[in-house]
Amino acid sequence: TRLIHGRPLSTPSLWSGISVAIMPAIPAAATFFTVYETAKRSAARGLGCESTAAMPCVMAAALAEGFSCFVRVPFEQLKMRMQVGVRHRPKRGHSSLPDNSDPHPLCHAN
Repeated sequence: TRLIHGRPLSTPSLWSGISVAIMPAIPAAATFFTVYETAKRSAARGLGCESTAAMPCVMAAALAEGFSCFVRVPFEQLKMRMQVGVRHRPKRGHSSLPDNSDPHPLCHAN
């Protein structure tokens, strides 16, 4: 089995963040469709075409996806932390990034 932070990868660990994954789905979907419909009508009026035309739909979908992500991303980060067992933020100064002092990091085998 594969280890994630000292825990074996098992069915319970894969499902540990499911409640957090479900929580933002409804507000994110509601945000998407509310913004999409409003922006589609506004774009169609501004462009002087029907709301079923491609350009208002594309513009509205891009804007709506941005707003939906604004609602959903914080919950996605929380879900990923729960799935790997990280409950708190790392201490200040701690980084999981490699040391950048080596000028040629790709030339060395680890």
